[in-house]
Amino acid sequence: MNWSQLKRILLRWTVLLLLLLVAVAGLFYYMLNMPGKPADTDLPALTGAESAISERLRVDVEYLAGEIGERNTEHPGSLARTVDYLQSRFRETGVVPNVLEYGAGEAGSYINLEVELYGDSRPNEIVIVGAHYDSAWPAPGADDNASGVAVLLELARQFAGRSFDRTVRLVAFANEESPHYGTSSMGSKVYARQLS
Repeated sequence: MNWSQLKRILLRWTVLLLLLLVAVAGLFYYMLNMPGKPADTDLPALTGAESAISERLRVDVEYLAGEIGERNTEHPGSLARTVDYLQSRFRETGVVPNVLEYGAGEAGSYINLEVELYGDSRPNEIVIVGAHYDSAWPAPGADDNASGVAVLLELARQFAGRSFDRTVRLVAFANEESPHYGTSSMGSKVYARQLS
């Protein structure tokens, strides 16, 4: 190989690497860039009802992520405290959650909690809203997923005493984080198998 051929090969590789670098930079920009323009006005103040909802959500998230903290198979006591808390909160709305216990191998047994609000005219048509109550290691899990569980609890509060055409199920899943994520012991997969 002569010098001219080597220069052409080096130039091609340099161009390819630069194109790859530009593509990766463009991908990062696309993923991190927020669409639209920011609001140029202040949001309206919350109503009294919205403020009450906001406060209940805050209390639930702070209790799960702050008081209980990390909730996963490395901390089985925290998982048990979370189940107790969720059961208590659901009962406050006037419903008793179904405790769906399942085995996860040698690690022990785990619990999905289900609140079922039967539909009036089409009870066999079922709407499921779910969130997982465990957190990733070593995080307290405020946004993954105490916030989702707080919304489940608030839905139970908002739905209390109401009737629906379809059946509504609110389900709190265990074991959605590693090492169970994607395995047969993942709470949502267990629940789906039980439904089928």
